[in-house]
Amino acid sequence: MNSPMNDSPSNERTPAIDARNVSRHHGEGAAKVDILRSVSFTVDAGEWVAVMGPSGCGKTTLLHALGGLDHIDSGTILLDGSPLSEASEADRAKRRRTEIAYVFQQYNLLSDLTALDNVMLPLRMVGKGKRESKKLANEMLDRLGLAARGNAHPATLSGGEQQRVALARALVVSPLVLLADEPTGALDSESGALVLDLLRDQHRNGQTIVMVTHDHRVAAAADRILTMNDGELHDEHRMGAVHQSDLSNLLTLDVD
Repeated sequence: MNSPMNDSPSNERTPAIDARNVSRHHGEGAAKVDILRSVSFTVDAGEWVAVMGPSGCGKTTLLHALGGLDHIDSGTILLDGSPLSEASEADRAKRRRTEIAYVFQQYNLLSDLTALDNVMLPLRMVGKGKRESKKLANEMLDRLGLAARGNAHPATLSGGEQQRVALARALVVSPLVLLADEPTGALDSESGALVLDLLRDQHRNGQTIVMVTHDHRVAAAADRILTMNDGELHDEHRMGAVHQSDLSNLLTLDVD
């Protein structure tokens, strides 16, 4: 798809994310494999976008590129109007600490730290004092129903609790953008529904979210769904115009 999706008139506010002709490949010559092929789209501030597609289509690579974790070979990624893809590694790392938050399928909590300490960590990394960090972390854990689990280590938490701690850690710095990679993929249906409800709450509070998922039901919570295949964006659906029961018919992708 060569033209940007969801273009906004010039008099509207700057998109939270503006990806323009983003491409990435592995290898060279005969061994070259295109992972992303001229991907272009925008995400408005406060919008929730789900990215779907079969395994290996480039969804996670795209998410990593949007967060400055992966380099791109060509194109431009703007975060709140400021170039991210062309920034130095130090600048990208700084923006990841203050503007971009990740929630991964596998939680990535530090096992030696308590739930509270895990949530405090990003606050300490941006220079918050210990007392203020503890206060903010406790408040976030309370919002996610984990007030009584702050002193627990990850190994003693259920999968749903660990994912909520990971979500608390991501949101405690009030990021510009939340990037979520299969945030319910490793959870049972009850825990997955709880995490999805928490994401809905954050979205209602104005949080911008870009989420990769294989699950049609999870994707249906988003404002807009982008479908990928072979490194390209092929289609988009706005959920305001699509009945949830029709979603599986619209998303005719071989998802795992």
